[in-house]
Amino acid sequence: GSAITPIGSGFTDADGELGFSGLLPNTYTVTETPKPGWVNVTPLVQTVDVVAGQTAEVWFGNVPEEEEPETGDVIAYKYNDLNRNGTHDEGEPMLEDWEFTLTREVDVQLEDIAPSAIMLIGSGLTDEDGELHFGGLFPGEYTVTETPQEGWDNITPLVQTVNVVAGQTAEVWFGNAEEFLPFTELDLAITKVADDHTVDEGQLVKYTLTY
Repeated sequence: GSAITPIGSGFTDADGELGFSGLLPNTYTVTETPKPGWVNVTPLVQTVDVVAGQTAEVWFGNVPEEEEPETGDVIAYKYNDLNRNGTHDEGEPMLEDWEFTLTREVDVQLEDIAPSAIMLIGSGLTDEDGELHFGGLFPGEYTVTETPQEGWDNITPLVQTVNVVAGQTAEVWFGNAEEFLPFTELDLAITKVADDHTVDEGQLVKYTLTY
């Protein structure tokens, strides 16, 4: 069998280069030491043939590890629910300038107060596309609350909960429809009563109208 003899080791310089000189012609093995935070694009171990009077090259490529995202996003969508079915159907317009508030329930580790409290995360108005974005949210359950506007009926709940997952965008949809004009119920009734139910021909009959 053959034994593996270490020739040398070292670190690459500012130009990313590391040289080994004075090598006798032969086949050599170059091994990269893995570095945390980097992914190997080329093999960790490569062989190279050294020829007298020449400089052999061997290239190693790495890329940074993609950091796992720590936060997620929420987008609130606001639409005109024309058919009042609670879902956004094709052709139903989005609504601008509707206010939404984002909150989260948090544990409070202090004495003499409630075990949890509501933390205000942010609020804002929907844009011309009926969207309002909340970004940089740590994973967990959040509450989105719509601010009612006069003249509109809520078809979907005013308050909705949404679960935020790191690296993802959660959606929550709110639909409203314009109020119907109120109907006025009739409160007038008229009765007509004759003063005599058995009359002769030509006799006058007196009728009383009651309302």
